[in-house]
Amino acid sequence: MHSLYMGCFAAVIILGSADGCRAQGSIMLVGGGAESYGGWSDEPYQWFVDESDSGIIINIDVDAASSWYPGYFRSLGAAEGSHALQIANATAANDMATYTDLISASGIFIEGGDQWDYVNIWKGTLVEDAIHRVFAAGGAIGGTSAGLAILGEVVFDARYGNIYPEEAAYDPYDYHLTFTDDFLTILPDVIADSHFNTRGRIGRLVPFIARRIQDFGDSTIIGIGVEEKTAFCIGSDRTATVYGECVTVIRAGEYSTVKCSSGVPLSCTDVKFDQMLHGAVYDLYEGNVLSPGSFLETLEGPCPPPPQYPTTVLSGSMETTADSGEVRVTGVTEDPDNWWYGDLGLVPGSAAVPRTVIMPRMWTDPDYFANRWIGMLYGVVENPFFLGFIIDAGGTMSVSADGYVSVDNIGYVLDTCPAEFLGSNVYNIPGLISARLDILAPDDTLDLNPPEKITDLDVGLSSGRYDIMLTWSEPRDLSGIHHYNVYRVDQPHGSLIGLAPRDSVADTLYIDTGAAGSPDQQYYYAITSVDSLGRESIPSNRVGVLSYGVNVSGLK
Repeated sequence: MHSLYMGCFAAVIILGSADGCRAQGSIMLVGGGAESYGGWSDEPYQWFVDESDSGIIINIDVDAASSWYPGYFRSLGAAEGSHALQIANATAANDMATYTDLISASGIFIEGGDQWDYVNIWKGTLVEDAIHRVFAAGGAIGGTSAGLAILGEVVFDARYGNIYPEEAAYDPYDYHLTFTDDFLTILPDVIADSHFNTRGRIGRLVPFIARRIQDFGDSTIIGIGVEEKTAFCIGSDRTATVYGECVTVIRAGEYSTVKCSSGVPLSCTDVKFDQMLHGAVYDLYEGNVLSPGSFLETLEGPCPPPPQYPTTVLSGSMETTADSGEVRVTGVTEDPDNWWYGDLGLVPGSAAVPRTVIMPRMWTDPDYFANRWIGMLYGVVENPFFLGFIIDAGGTMSVSADGYVSVDNIGYVLDTCPAEFLGSNVYNIPGLISARLDILAPDDTLDLNPPEKITDLDVGLSSGRYDIMLTWSEPRDLSGIHHYNVYRVDQPHGSLIGLAPRDSVADTLYIDTGAAGSPDQQYYYAITSVDSLGRESIPSNRVGVLSYGVNVSGLK
């Protein structure tokens, strides 16, 4: 069993705007897996009790509610009146006695089970009203597994049964994929999933958000995937902390394209991908990581120029395809739990496709979904600026000499160059913040080449004596330059990683008004170009100007 401090939390989220109902209470999303006295669950469940002001906590279910939870909550300080409550049908759900009982609580915990039972039986009843009332009064609402799934504004409701990752990936209009978006809506603009890496549910969470974007215009939807023995604890200010294993958060990037068609593999590009480990803190309002926790480190330095790729066709059907990467993951097919216990390894590959980790046969055997997905992530996290390639059996991924990738069924490309933080815990479970994920279908082509570096940035004074003028030439980029980022610092050297650009412009000219108007202040500038796919070049040559209109100098 893992220690609480040695796990990871995978959640996938797409966040919305500040519009709509904002909850007043706190929320605990639990990814499934058994709780225990003295185990991983003590810390997050203690948080839940504290957020309930150590009052009455009622655990509820459509089936027989567990008699274990009340004692566990009481052991953590909940009131003696904490108890279990079965609400088995609509009659019970609309019983005033049920409502009165529920609103006496300061915390309500929804057990695992079948989310369609919850939606079908409790939607539009006094149970739903009672949960809203407790929440609005500042109480805590929690759920595990199916109980987690119904807390987002959008619910995969399992009306026609479960949908498996490979089914959703290959057909985002599979009849099992149905939504409810007018039930509890405790978390606006969120769709949440549990058992996340264990069951390979990245394969269905991306189709969930892609369908919502294409069919409903939910461009701000966030996907949160919570791993087993993990809790995502969300305070009333909507900052969320990871306790336990790992959480994955996904949302559409600025340049995302989505193509969902019946019976055709999903295409979804420029997905922002965060996987957070224990202790990470996430801002659900802003959609960014406030603290990466203790396991992740800042990714230093600009992304290096792309390597020279050979023309290669990679088969998804053969395990030996993994040898074509520069690093190969070991232990993938030996024990399905190798990813959980830290028994996946990394060894050199042939580097036939340089700077990659390649994982074939992704959706072939559910027992190894987690080993394959986590193994790929582990490989790229331990080798910064690498690409992760995922291919399925029966398909191929082609890489051209000029750096273009295409597939003939479905493929995944994870790019760590945009990442801000990388790392893994003591069990080698990986975490990374702000990576980019592209899901490719037939007819898609992904250009692996970022824009070329600008090498001729020049600096001078504009006609106004105190205005600094920057000029440069447009670099070559087959995807088209979308804009340029302008960086201004007070040091002639050092990394720009983690710095926000001072400005963005569409042309190859920038005037920094008034920047040369203060004596004895030296400013230094660098420019990056951003293409239509959202990829940023490495920084240009850096130039500097002594303020107050004197000593124009360039740093080449």
